[in-house]
Amino acid sequence: MHRHTPKRILVLGSGPLAQTLVPQLAALPGVTSVRQQSQFMVGQTLPTADLCVELLEGLTVAYEATLQAFAQGMSVVTGSPILAATHGPLLQRAARGQGAYWAVAAHGLANLPATLHAMQASRAVWLPASAAQQVVARMVARQETPEMATRQLQLRGADLTDLHGKQTQLQAHALLGAWQGVWAEPARQPRLGPDGLHPSMLPVLNALGLRVAYGAVVGATGIQTGPLALPSQVALPGTEEHTLLATTPHGELRVALPAGGARAVAVLAAAQAYLAGQRHEAMGPLPAQAAGPMAQLVLASQPVAGLTPLAQHAAHGWWGGVVSLTGPQEWPVGAVVLPVPAAYRPPASQVLRLVG
Repeated sequence: MHRHTPKRILVLGSGPLAQTLVPQLAALPGVTSVRQQSQFMVGQTLPTADLCVELLEGLTVAYEATLQAFAQGMSVVTGSPILAATHGPLLQRAARGQGAYWAVAAHGLANLPATLHAMQASRAVWLPASAAQQVVARMVARQETPEMATRQLQLRGADLTDLHGKQTQLQAHALLGAWQGVWAEPARQPRLGPDGLHPSMLPVLNALGLRVAYGAVVGATGIQTGPLALPSQVALPGTEEHTLLATTPHGELRVALPAGGARAVAVLAAAQAYLAGQRHEAMGPLPAQAAGPMAQLVLASQPVAGLTPLAQHAAHGWWGGVVSLTGPQEWPVGAVVLPVPAAYRPPASQVLRLVG
């Protein structure tokens, strides 16, 4: 590791985030100058700096600007998980080839890979404050259908950008790439929106000691994005915070990040790590003590033949069974399968009960 002297920072971007960060970056110890450039043209030479903070709009221009910064010997902090998820492998190789620091600072992702590494995590669950999370929260709290919840959020002027979980998936891909050095293609990873749920399913979850949230499971087998069934002992994420849950040899880890101003905080943290001489490297293969098979909640109109559930319950036309499988399984038409990514302890009674 080496330290740059002097520490000159270039901020690329003109939005509110860039305007907020310029004076905050200038106030960091060891920073001698901060220069802001609002736009970038492909092929353009960037002003000389040691660290480039990339906050540009548009995937192509952000990608080209990042490559140009590496070519000029700069390290880069990017605020775009889409850039990392789309071009992560190439940018990571470019950074290593130049001996540069590259961090994905969106929503605190710059710090989370190092935390997962230090705690020897084998599985992580990313639960961002998103429109999909708000829809699920309204379903749980008000027994609204996904359509009703979405309509209510529209009437309140909520940001519905991530209504179907695409942003959540891209953030999870950026996290996996920075943590494990694994860059899977998002299009080939499963993603479900909250519209596959119905309030009539919730009594089954409650009886099985589970509650529903929206997020992405990140682990050895890739990424699953969609509704998740969390054991009741796990606190549900707030609608105003990003939450990371992780399975580690030391127990379950929980990290909560405020949603308001999260990107600015993440960029500042990544810049401070750079100034301190840190270089985050991918953790590599999953540790030997990787988590075992992940439990799954199966919701169907009737019990699924051939399964031995850890717990089961039936209510309001739905049968639910929590199962732990080591291989692929074919599910009946109409079945809904939710990952149970945290340690699950079945309720005291596992006897099938019919209600309603």
